[in-house]
Amino acid sequence: MASSKISELVDAGNLLPGDDTIIVRSGANFKVDPTINAVNAWVNFNGTGTVAIRASYNVSSITDGGTGAYTVNFTTALSDANYSLVAQGGGTSGAPTTKTPPTGGSFSTTSAEMRLLSSGSVTDFAFVSVIVVR
Repeated sequence: MASSKISELVDAGNLLPGDDTIIVRSGANFKVDPTINAVNAWVNFNGTGTVAIRASYNVSSITDGGTGAYTVNFTTALSDANYSLVAQGGGTSGAPTTKTPPTGGSFSTTSAEMRLLSSGSVTDFAFVSVIVVR
């Protein structure tokens, strides 16, 4: 039965068969099984001024909670709040200039709050990247 589903996806143009892999076409609408250890959400956004998402997966929006404080809102809820979150912020170009472990905030199945620090102070960053793994 699984191979039938794969054939349907290939026929619909959502999967591209490779030599020994299957390549998911960009823009294909797939959901991640939240019971497996995988990247369940990620986002790259501008954290200064008006917060704006540049690119994302399973992130519906970012809420600006003040200087260096952000809430990542998930499009599809995670199975529980026992996930890992890694975040970092950077300066004025794509390459991060300051690594910032998130601190404070709280995790739920639908969102994650965080605060980003630089030299011990809560700080806004032009480039913020967040990865959620469960």
